[in-house]
Amino acid sequence: MFSIEEFSAVYNEPVFVKWGIIDDDSVLCYRVEYTYGNDVAYGNVYTNTNAESGFISERKYKWKTNTVLIVRVIAYGKDGREIASTSSRTANIEETVLFENMEIHAYNGSSEILKSGCSYGKTKLEISGKIKNCGHAWYITASLSLIGESEKTDFKIRSDSEGFVFDYENQSVTFTITTDELYLDGTYECYISVCDYKGKVYNNAYQYNDNIVFSRDGEYNVSSDIKITKLTGKKELFDNNGVTSKRIFVEYDFEKKSGETYYVLFRYRKANDTSYTPVNSESVDTQEQTASILINNDDEYDYYIKLIVANSNSIIEKECYIVDSDVFIDFKAGGTGIGIGKTVENDGLEIGFDTTFFGDVYIQRGNDEIKLIDYIKGVVNGTYTT
Repeated sequence: MFSIEEFSAVYNEPVFVKWGIIDDDSVLCYRVEYTYGNDVAYGNVYTNTNAESGFISERKYKWKTNTVLIVRVIAYGKDGREIASTSSRTANIEETVLFENMEIHAYNGSSEILKSGCSYGKTKLEISGKIKNCGHAWYITASLSLIGESEKTDFKIRSDSEGFVFDYENQSVTFTITTDELYLDGTYECYISVCDYKGKVYNNAYQYNDNIVFSRDGEYNVSSDIKITKLTGKKELFDNNGVTSKRIFVEYDFEKKSGETYYVLFRYRKANDTSYTPVNSESVDTQEQTASILINNDDEYDYYIKLIVANSNSIIEKECYIVDSDVFIDFKAGGTGIGIGKTVENDGLEIGFDTTFFGDVYIQRGNDEIKLIDYIKGVVNGTYTT
């Protein structure tokens, strides 16, 4: 049947047209007729052979303005006259690509978790939505990258794949991308890109970005069923494949119930930072129950280490403080702070050791020096306000 089977047009990109050829010796060639406003233009000449090879890419026609484009395909006989034409197809070419109904669902096994929820072990993502004014997108690509990291993982769906539906009438794509199972811990950027037939992103405007956060904040119970019995750490030098390197070495343990599956996550931060960095799963040895966090050899910071242990529906966490053991006493620039057993990071006195006082400790209030024990009693009975 001589008709346009597929047709797509997108702002500043080639027009694609596919039609059913006429299996008749009387046909010499075909041309695509373009009508936009009061103007008419004609595309290249195609024979039966090259017209049946798939989409015809009219690369010289790239509309750079918003317009209503009408196309039809004309068949010419051997005498050069028009002998048949298809019905017309219309597309609204708009500059702005629109992303609608974008959703990201996460699954641990068969159980769905919140997008900003717990991600223990392997997690599979289902990314779906609708993209309008995108012409004939040959690929939709979802790129995942941990915020602050350059490495990314791409998941691509082709136009001939299940989960990819192109609406030629409205020049839009409805799609669903299902990723492989991933180990996710932290905040990720998810870019959705519209790509041409070579997999190249049309342009930067054809991208949608969403942040997905996997952390301990989800529909899980903070439970006393899991008991962390050990969490200690220290800084040390070690042989890293023949190179002397520095690391934070952590040992941990927790009570386990027979038949229960547990997931172990670590995060760390410098003492004066507020946000944690996830520890790569490859740095955690669940058999030996240790974790190794590589740091710079000249690192003199103190750290907080957080251990998160979870089973299928419960979670618990514990934190420990790692002092820089190479430092006995440290003075803050300007003389506003002293660190004992740690690098000083704030104004005032910071002590990185467990501390025992053998004499009295006093609180200064105005001109009065008050013993700490008396001051605490005074706060309790209302004599002093904090």
